[in-house]
Amino acid sequence: MLKLQRNYYCEFIIAKDEQLKEITEIITVKYPTTLNLSTSIGSYNTPNSANLQFINLSKEIQGKIWKDVFIDNASKHIGFNLWAGYGNSLANVFSGYIDECTSYKQAGSTDWVTEIKAYPQGANIYFNGLSNATYIQGTQRSDIIQDLISSKDIKLGCLSLSLNKPITKNQTLIGQPMDLLGKNFADYRIFIEKKELHILADSEVIENETLIISDETGLLGSPRRANQFLEIDMIFEPQASLGRMITLKSNTMPQFNGDYIAMSIKHYGTISPTKSGTLITSMVLAKPNDKIQEVPRVEEKTYTGETTTSGWQKPVKGVVTSPFGKRTDPITGKTQTSHEGIDIGANLNTPVVAAAAGIVTMTKYYGGYGMCVQMDNGTSNGKKITTLYGHLSSWNVQNGAMVLKGQTIGYVGSTGKSTGPHLHFEVRENGVPVDPKKYIGTF
Repeated sequence: MLKLQRNYYCEFIIAKDEQLKEITEIITVKYPTTLNLSTSIGSYNTPNSANLQFINLSKEIQGKIWKDVFIDNASKHIGFNLWAGYGNSLANVFSGYIDECTSYKQAGSTDWVTEIKAYPQGANIYFNGLSNATYIQGTQRSDIIQDLISSKDIKLGCLSLSLNKPITKNQTLIGQPMDLLGKNFADYRIFIEKKELHILADSEVIENETLIISDETGLLGSPRRANQFLEIDMIFEPQASLGRMITLKSNTMPQFNGDYIAMSIKHYGTISPTKSGTLITSMVLAKPNDKIQEVPRVEEKTYTGETTTSGWQKPVKGVVTSPFGKRTDPITGKTQTSHEGIDIGANLNTPVVAAAAGIVTMTKYYGGYGMCVQMDNGTSNGKKITTLYGHLSSWNVQNGAMVLKGQTIGYVGSTGKSTGPHLHFEVRENGVPVDPKKYIGTF
């Protein structure tokens, strides 16, 4: 590709919630507005970041994407996607959230600079939430990882071929998700890029993603040895991404030529029709000790069927002992606690059936829920519907199984935070709990 006619396109998503589901407005900024950029992506212990400067945005746009860390912005969340490249060939180089955005004019200048400090999508896995779950012998490692990131805005990308096997004994994980990943998979490369979490061994790369870097494709100067790594600079390469295989072909230092793995990537420079400046990609490469193996992306387990508010059935025969909504906690005695489902009293080991068809996304001992099954039940009116069946004595389905309405998935128990045999049943729309009566009717 001829690296001419630098170009970019940036989309800002303004929403009321961190998940960017309650969108209030989408704003686009693109060339020929001048952009100074600096982005950095690396391994799990060095969170990715971006610093963007847009020159002379309109006052209206400045106001809409303004975000001050010293002022409460709890109801204002701004995500963005930045594509950059040459001509009409653009690639996503950073997706994230605005941490701070301010506009200013420097002394003696007529230009207004709108500066954005941002963190990547998926960064909340570093500092938000606490996992507390027990996984039964035989649970697939991929299912455990999927569960650790299930409440984050990322999905599992590639998982090392050596981890494609179940755990051999029960395992309890308590802690912050990224810390747990780091401790349990310390011998692997863990990184997040473009909303995907990858866990790869030293000699593994993402399948079907090889980038050739040579003097002809923009290599600048000679490669530089940095301990066991190799550092290179090149004319901005929007297709560069972590975990992919890099084939180096240097005319000045052919002794370094060969296949490497991209460990960290930085893009920095200017895209402008009026201001001159360089636009560089710097990379740190690692030479694997063994033959490079390509790893395919994990196939995402999703149920694509359409569900409706009719045609559901009650998950168990019994009586509702605690409805949805505010209540006095039966264990702690606290008043006005939120009950995110309904409790249905029934005899121990009464069969529990799927209230609607779907795919099983979780089977595990899950804190206060005890032994539980979670299912993806498709969509209704554009909303993703999930169900959860808690306090089971046992289950007889596995993760990834397709389940029909009325099929037995487990049995009533009293595991977890429970005062006696009953089923805790939840329905969620886009992750938000709703009264199950909307779907299964009254008892």
